[in-house]
Amino acid sequence: NPIGAAPDEPAHYIKALGVGGGQLLGQALAPGEQPVFGKFQSELDKLPLVHQLTRRVTIPANLEPDTAGCTAGTPDVAATCVKASPATTDTRWGTGTVAYTYLGTYQPFVYALPGLAMRAAATALGAFIIGRLAFGVIALALMALGAFLCLEIASRRLVLVGVLAAVTPMVVFTSATISAGSSEIAAGVTVTGAVLHLAYGGRRRRLAWAALAIGGAVLAVSRTLGPLWVAILLGAGVGVAGWRPALATFRRNLRWAVPVTAVVAAACLLSLAWQLIVQPRPPLHLSEMALQFVHAFNTIPTVIQEEIGVFGWLDTEQAYPSTLLWEGLIWSMVTLALWVGSRRERWTLGSLVVANLVLTPILYPVIGAPAGVVVQGRWLLPVAVSVPLLAGVVCARHLRLSSRAARWLPAGLAIVVAGVQFLALYQNDRRYAVGSNGPLLFFRQSLWSPPGGWGLWLSVTLVSCLAIIAGSALLGREGRSAVPHPRAAAA
Repeated sequence: NPIGAAPDEPAHYIKALGVGGGQLLGQALAPGEQPVFGKFQSELDKLPLVHQLTRRVTIPANLEPDTAGCTAGTPDVAATCVKASPATTDTRWGTGTVAYTYLGTYQPFVYALPGLAMRAAATALGAFIIGRLAFGVIALALMALGAFLCLEIASRRLVLVGVLAAVTPMVVFTSATISAGSSEIAAGVTVTGAVLHLAYGGRRRRLAWAALAIGGAVLAVSRTLGPLWVAILLGAGVGVAGWRPALATFRRNLRWAVPVTAVVAAACLLSLAWQLIVQPRPPLHLSEMALQFVHAFNTIPTVIQEEIGVFGWLDTEQAYPSTLLWEGLIWSMVTLALWVGSRRERWTLGSLVVANLVLTPILYPVIGAPAGVVVQGRWLLPVAVSVPLLAGVVCARHLRLSSRAARWLPAGLAIVVAGVQFLALYQNDRRYAVGSNGPLLFFRQSLWSPPGGWGLWLSVTLVSCLAIIAGSALLGREGRSAVPHPRAAAA
């Protein structure tokens, strides 16, 4: 994507550069000071909390983002504006070494390492690439850890389907952007994998405890809702195991459980303290909140669609059949898991599904409406990813498939997943090359192309999607089950 072509990415970019330079908070605006927000100036000036959230930071002059975000809201137009002069496109985010971010009061912790690396770049383009790579590598490591722990719980063939379904095109997109949401979503996968592994008595207990400490800490300090996500995912683990077995597991592993609990609790307290001390708290009116709660139910379908894949500044949709295929995959898994699972598993999975639906109307009057924005699908992904992960584990532990079905069903679903991922990336690329309604073979007459050209990146996309299929075939080979099958254990 062009620089800044993700939700709030220019503001995240400036915040990361500030934090990387030791400015955890930045400077509050002086009375009468007018921040500069590029093409979003008039829109952001209308939002009630923007000036309270905004901070002024000092960045290297050569890293000023200039035209970042100029593509937002114009999906039918190619990204030629990134080549234009900022003076003609009115897309500056500051002047010289002074830049403004309307995410200034947000928790700064996950920006530190990427921001430090970004400051070594010579140009804004280079800093964006380094920042995306840094956030992407962190997200990849966290998700790989969570996925591995899930795959070690039961039959890999069916657990793998849950892992593939959890990593939606939106998860892939957000993970590769400069955003705290990248680390937050990936940490949700890590925590889910860790708590499920411990709940089911997996053999990789030490790794699971370590993953819970790392993932729980990252999830807690990433964004405002981090401590809530930690509580929900820990509750899911207790729900699957039962509170008595969960307590027994804690007691049997005090050497690991106590320090891990201390780390995660400290991270939650740090995030909550930052929220209470630094973040502005708008007044809430119960009468308005009730109406906003009811109104927000209408936005649930949009939120679900965004969880699967709406790219750019939420202005670039993937093909609707792709969304339907992914929804069908997840709901089929959930339905099957609710049918074959134990009572605890059914209650826990059902609770996670309900939570993913009702969090939209709950969060809108508390967070969205006071800030003048709607709830977005990426906000809920740290918890939403737990639904297909748990459904995959439940199906793997209880379903008895014929050898042919067990071999070919996951492989077929992997092909579907890889195909949807390729189409999602292709549609996203087409949007910036020629516009969303431009020629299907956009690479032949592209008006904008990324460094290296479309041939390189389309080849990388194709190879990556083929790797999903090949990797699924390799990982799907049955080995020793990490946990006894429930029927075998009963026997």
